[in-house]
Amino acid sequence: MRRSDRKPTLSQRESDLIRFAADGHTDAQIAARLGISEATVGTYWGRVRVKIGPYSRTELVATVLRAQIDEELDSLHRENSRLVEALENSDSEIERLDQAILDDAPDAVILVDEGAVVRYANRF
Repeated sequence: MRRSDRKPTLSQRESDLIRFAADGHTDAQIAARLGISEATVGTYWGRVRVKIGPYSRTELVATVLRAQIDEELDSLHRENSRLVEALENSDSEIERLDQAILDDAPDAVILVDEGAVVRYANRF
């Protein structure tokens, strides 16, 4: 399995560690921000390595961020598909409504496209 295929489950502290590291903070800065010792930060890095793999700090951060991005992209693709389907359904409803209105028009109606092809003519 590629590293980017993994969906690591991290504790809140481990997620904080990754977030601060991604923002460019050193272990000492991370320790200060989290209110823990630098040794504890090292322990958290060890836990993250157990969950993700024996990678460098940069690779660990990249793996977690890549998994988060993939998850967000999947969510956006699902939402996009749902919206496209809703739009297509509403378009067909609008087309049916438009056609009903045009069919019932008291005058002749002819719709022609840019190529001078008749696309619609009502039953007048």
